[in-house]
Amino acid sequence: MSLVSLAGWQYSNLNNLYAGQNAAMNSAAGMQNMLLNPLQYSPAQAHNIEKQLTFQSLNGQMMAKIAEVQHDPIKKMRDKNIERSFNVFA
Repeated sequence: MSLVSLAGWQYSNLNNLYAGQNAAMNSAAGMQNMLLNPLQYSPAQAHNIEKQLTFQSLNGQMMAKIAEVQHDPIKKMRDKNIERSFNVFA
């Protein structure tokens, strides 16, 4: 795998990590907004919104965790590729 494609893969992985963390934080902020205005929604609406926000939070946390787990192997592959390229030129 070329160094450029590894760099793109690593960038995409970091983007997924940050997007997952952002989704989790946004859902937490949505929950806080619901707590600040408890009479804004009917109980059924509040329950549906709470389910959606919880699902978004779990989805974001999972996406961030997957990206975090993939980060080390990608970094190792990139470092091996850099080392290999220097060995070719040496």
